[in-house]
Amino acid sequence: MRIVVLDSTAVHGIESGPGSPAYFSRYVIEHLLDLGHEVLVTNHTRHCANADVVWSEWCNEIAFEAAQLGICKKLIIRMRGFDVWSPLDKMPWKNVHALVYESRFLRELAEEQVLDLRKRVECQIIPSGIDLSSIEYRRRDFGKAVLALVARTTADKGYQLAFEYARRRSDIDLHVTTALGEHNPRLYRYLQHTKPDNVQIHDTVDTCKWLNDIGATHLLSCSIWETLGYTIAEGMAVGCKPLIHDGPGLGLNWPSQFLWRSFDDLDKLVDGPYCSPDYRRYVEEYLSAGKGSADFARQVLG
Repeated sequence: MRIVVLDSTAVHGIESGPGSPAYFSRYVIEHLLDLGHEVLVTNHTRHCANADVVWSEWCNEIAFEAAQLGICKKLIIRMRGFDVWSPLDKMPWKNVHALVYESRFLRELAEEQVLDLRKRVECQIIPSGIDLSSIEYRRRDFGKAVLALVARTTADKGYQLAFEYARRRSDIDLHVTTALGEHNPRLYRYLQHTKPDNVQIHDTVDTCKWLNDIGATHLLSCSIWETLGYTIAEGMAVGCKPLIHDGPGLGLNWPSQFLWRSFDDLDKLVDGPYCSPDYRRYVEEYLSAGKGSADFARQVLG
């Protein structure tokens, strides 16, 4: 089959890692290629008419364009992140075969925007998942807390909150990444200026390998908004305990015992019970790319 993947968000010049074409669907694309199908990733709709299946990585302008053209034999739209705030009631759903949500929280938000959405289009929840076969799990015996925050360099990832916690807890080490920091030089410069002594700043990293390299015990998420949170899953997959800032909807996506709102809550999580095998098992059960890729491939090929 000829499959076209629409992605208008890739960063020019980035071939792998965050910002690369169809980054969040890389596992399902590999799966489809292994099955012998032809896959083209593009940011143009001109290839859609000749494809057997088209899917859009995002429910954004290019997805609206593909649906409005009405030229796709089969059109699947993935919904992630801020897509839920697009004018969903204006989408010509009669030209969309399926809408695939990345998380339960996204489905809830979308159905708040369009009350009869399930009647207008087939809806599924299929997380992209992470490739557990490529992730080295290490059982960790918690001694000194080594926290890691992995994020793109944007203000909503909560760097300031993380820095203030590190300032309060001089007994911990905090490592933060600044993926694609060159695209936000002001924030990057601010972070360099204000970091406490127990914080180390890193550039873009290979997340799972890096977590093992630094001996991370906890994966810290300070983001104000995560419709799922793949770095949380990656941290759990290598054996780190997740520390998840309780933003909207995160209680739908993650176990409540890993959520925090105050620094007192965070202290209890950091200093509380610790069991690396449980964190890995959670990802194996709910967020495996192998399962997610097979489920999404069936949606594409069915």
